[in-house]
Amino acid sequence: MQLIKNLITISVLGLCNFASANIISSDFAMCVMSHVFSNTNSTSNVKNVCGFFAGKLNAECDDYIHSHEEVSSVTECLNLLNNKLRTRILETFPRFSNFIINFGITKQYNTIENLVDRYYIFQDNMNFVDSENAKGNTYTLGATIFSDMTNDEYKEFLTRQSVGLPKDYCKSKTLSGNVGSSVDWRTKNAVTPVKDQGQCGSCWSFSTTGAVEGAYAIKTGSLVSFSEQELVDCAGSYGNHGCNGGMMDYAFSYVMDNGLTTESAYPYVSGSTKTAGTCHTYTTVTKLSGCYDVPANELQLTLALAQQPVSVAIEADTRSFQMYTSGVYNDPACGTTLDHGVLAVGFGTNTAGQDYYIVKNSWSTGWGDHGYIYIARNSVATSTKGICGIAMEPSYPIV
Repeated sequence: MQLIKNLITISVLGLCNFASANIISSDFAMCVMSHVFSNTNSTSNVKNVCGFFAGKLNAECDDYIHSHEEVSSVTECLNLLNNKLRTRILETFPRFSNFIINFGITKQYNTIENLVDRYYIFQDNMNFVDSENAKGNTYTLGATIFSDMTNDEYKEFLTRQSVGLPKDYCKSKTLSGNVGSSVDWRTKNAVTPVKDQGQCGSCWSFSTTGAVEGAYAIKTGSLVSFSEQELVDCAGSYGNHGCNGGMMDYAFSYVMDNGLTTESAYPYVSGSTKTAGTCHTYTTVTKLSGCYDVPANELQLTLALAQQPVSVAIEADTRSFQMYTSGVYNDPACGTTLDHGVLAVGFGTNTAGQDYYIVKNSWSTGWGDHGYIYIARNSVATSTKGICGIAMEPSYPIV
């Protein structure tokens, strides 16, 4: 098959700091990707770099691999780049190559046009990341699974979550007592590994199962992974909408009436199918005896967390949240428009004296701090919202 030598012109449309249209060839892209892949300790099951691509781009990659020898340095790839801005691209494209190797198997770009478009978006996001990190914030941004998406695309992904619905299923309960210095339910065998909701607006189901897993583990001493797919498929009559959003209180009510089976008995598939399936028959492993809504303030949230993991709704649509990788997150731009359901699994204070909540997300370990975010904490009754609205709608189940 003849090598693809046509160069693809991409208009930047203001996304990057390039003065004019830029030209990147598929051969240049594969040259850099191949070199980076061969010098990276990738944990993926991909045997060669072409496994990160699909369709036409996979074929172009095969053409390149079978027709070129491995380069010893990415600077040798410049011979394949007809571009006045080749030095700038050579500096930034390896960073994008590492991103693809870390996260690309779930994306698999299928044309050089698509790859280059995502490269420019990625580079714009990295410019934002570098700018924010230079400010000396208490948190650090970096490349995440969402770094090849514009913030508008990321927000569109979040619009399917629909966690801010009216709720009246759980009873309100005010807690009393003193807030301890810290608790981390991960160290008490009450938190399962980070999961991945995929391309389905089912965050509510993952927050629900996480809270049930914690309550069940604390009561029985056994940590069991429960089924999100059962909730996605079966809890619609309780006010949930499968891959188009739902609410943890509604899901708790479903589990009270119907019970919940295990992840292994009813595996999660909606992350790839992008839709709910038909409700299956299953063997119930646990039921809930009730659930409680936590009064909206950070003191009550912290007291609830002292007794078990807690489902919380937050706003997650800011660009800094999209690119979060570590540290105590306190961006004031993260407001109170609740659009995402997550699980608070503890609280503490770091060596710099910064108080935080430990929050487990459902976006795989490819986002955040290995799938977690540490959100700034202010455990007083007068703080009724908290960073990202974390204190506004907490709730927890009783096994």
